[in-house]
Amino acid sequence: MPYQWQQARAAWYEAAALGLKMLGRNWDGYDAPAVSPLVVEQLVAVLRQSLPSGGRVGSLVPGADGSVQAEWHLRNVSLGFVVDEDASMSAWVRTPAHEYERHGVAAIGLLTEMANTLLNV
Repeated sequence: MPYQWQQARAAWYEAAALGLKMLGRNWDGYDAPAVSPLVVEQLVAVLRQSLPSGGRVGSLVPGADGSVQAEWHLRNVSLGFVVDEDASMSAWVRTPAHEYERHGVAAIGLLTEMANTLLNV
């Protein structure tokens, strides 16, 4: 049973990605573009590579601009990773005292570092 539980937690973003791929144009009621399956797949590929197995579950959130974001909100820190419609990537970390942001390949590095520090359970 514990193995199945960890396996299910590890794939939370896979299930969320399926839902995002089904969002058509105007999904928000304000004429947002449909979520691109390519953007979602890029995000999932980065999450597979960067997240610790069995780590904390986050959320996948569509942006009205065609972006998709993975995010985690913990007691004193929030972490996010965004893939924009043009496939550019960024990551951010916010604490009460600091805010960090990285772009491109450096964004994957920030996500990986923070995920292994903050999301490992």
